[in-house]
Amino acid sequence: YEDIAHSYNQLRKVFYPHQLTSMKNGAHLETTMPLGGGEACVISLDVAGSSQIKAGRINKFLRDVFSSCNNLMIRDYQENVDVRSVVSNAFRIKEMGDGLICSVGFPYKSPTNDPFADALSLSEEFIEIFNVKIREFQYPEDTYCGCGIAYGHIETFYPDSTPVEYDAYGSGIVLACRYESMRKTILSSLGTTGNILILSETVYNSIEENKREQFTRFNLKEHQIDVRNDESADFLYYKITDRTT
Repeated sequence: YEDIAHSYNQLRKVFYPHQLTSMKNGAHLETTMPLGGGEACVISLDVAGSSQIKAGRINKFLRDVFSSCNNLMIRDYQENVDVRSVVSNAFRIKEMGDGLICSVGFPYKSPTNDPFADALSLSEEFIEIFNVKIREFQYPEDTYCGCGIAYGHIETFYPDSTPVEYDAYGSGIVLACRYESMRKTILSSLGTTGNILILSETVYNSIEENKREQFTRFNLKEHQIDVRNDESADFLYYKITDRTT
């Protein structure tokens, strides 16, 4: 019994509660998450120039930031026997050394069923988490983060070989990373610094007007710049925030 209890407690670190419930009731792992395609808002968060940060405990800092972001993603998680009806603020697709990617609206439903509004709110909270950790670690003033939000298709699957780990790919993920990477271009053209949140045109046009007023339009054609993998885009929208004390 102790061995089983220990194993179950360890599995709780890897799987969502609804997955454990389903497998306990006899379901196979591959049926415990939505498979196939869906549309989602994808968020790409990155710590700018993390390898150049001349401060101690950088690994601890990054882990604290992304652990807090992950806790926020699952804060409003709601289990459901129907895997396509599970609710969560976001699904973590991948966490890298100095960045993370997550999706809102698929494979999990977003809390308000408005992935655009929920993704924007979540991204703003990610940036605030970053600011809080910067203050806690007393990091230098030139340490910033960038965040990009795009809307597009993602495909979820389980591989045919072990380890059988749920994964996702698709244009929505690629575009979120591309828009986040426009951070340097925008800041350089403006001659400024700061945390920056960048929206694709689809995301911008899908949020409420009072939220749109907080963003500035960046004319890509005027600056003779293309967003890789979205060369037809005419504009993107950004909001720069300084570190608050």
